[in-house]
Amino acid sequence: MVWDGLVVDVTDLKRAEETLRKREALLEESQRVARLGNWELDIASERVTWSKQLFALFNRDPALLEPSYQETVQKYWAEDAGKLVRAIERAISTGESYKLILRASQTDGSTIYIEAIGHAQFNADGEVIRLYGTAQDVTEREAALNKRKQAEEELRRSETLLATAQKVAHTGSWEWYLESQKQIWSAETFRIFGLNPTELVPTQAAFLQTVHPEDRPLLQRQLLHAIAKGNPFNLEYRIVRPDGSLRYLELRVEVAYDTPGKTIRLYGAILDITERKESELEITKSRDLLEAVFNESADALFLVDIETLLTIDCNNRAVELFAASSKAELIGIQGLTLQKEQFTSEELTTIGEEISQQGLWSCEIEYLSRAIPFGETWQSNKSGLLTKW
Repeated sequence: MVWDGLVVDVTDLKRAEETLRKREALLEESQRVARLGNWELDIASERVTWSKQLFALFNRDPALLEPSYQETVQKYWAEDAGKLVRAIERAISTGESYKLILRASQTDGSTIYIEAIGHAQFNADGEVIRLYGTAQDVTEREAALNKRKQAEEELRRSETLLATAQKVAHTGSWEWYLESQKQIWSAETFRIFGLNPTELVPTQAAFLQTVHPEDRPLLQRQLLHAIAKGNPFNLEYRIVRPDGSLRYLELRVEVAYDTPGKTIRLYGAILDITERKESELEITKSRDLLEAVFNESADALFLVDIETLLTIDCNNRAVELFAASSKAELIGIQGLTLQKEQFTSEELTTIGEEISQQGLWSCEIEYLSRAIPFGETWQSNKSGLLTKW
């Protein structure tokens, strides 16, 4: 028997085939995990080729084979399909690659987000003959991005509302990090100190220089005590702005600690109370002036409670004219008891009505003092002020 044939060593070929199978299996597993598939589009025939994972991505039965180009486009929302068509046309015309985020509707009615990437392949004449690329399900990533965008938008809205509220209320916020000495001021804090919000935050030393010299030592002591003891505090003090104007501020300080309980940060609010303080000072000045006029008047003046008709105050001249030992002797009594003749109930009713209607009442009344009787004209008004006329 004679054998005639050819023996070929295919070991390397088998090894190469095995390596290829392993790589293909690895690629398929990688695509499955990444929810990513690859595709090709032959320009001449418009034939579309999908990888196995692309079928799974779009819930399409591989037995149905690949969809046509038109069927593929129709899987996306109309608005996104238009973007895809325009990108493909540019890629075919110019060879320009594209990367898009597209929304696709699933057979169960749900929507997934697809990151579509496409590239062009050219022939020897520089003509585009094939498009190829990938499609990846990035729904979870897009949901996270959208959530982050919403959070950022909410943060911006909150910051805008806070800035507006601070501007309206003349209230600023601030932070002071003790280790780094970094300070953070809100825009309204800059405005309260007469500074431009675009400038750098002043250093602690520069900030203290803005404080009125008479108020600076107390503020420094309070800050040091808060750092050492961790005690929050409120304090009113004055500052001098760069233009020389004086402002009254109310400082509210809170303390932040690290795990061992060491003070690491002071923060709080600062309120411009200049208008309120100026009003208070004006009221005090007016009250002092009124008291001076009341006490230094040459006439005897009484303050009388309209309801009880009891005297609640009098000036020094009243004590003198009625020969009383002190004001206490003339306070808490009915002014009527000082009259020589008492009013009748009808007269008291008439007097009350006249004061209510006209704001005052006046007539001549003869009063008695411990020294001598004297006759004077007296006037009373709604506030209960009884004066000699």
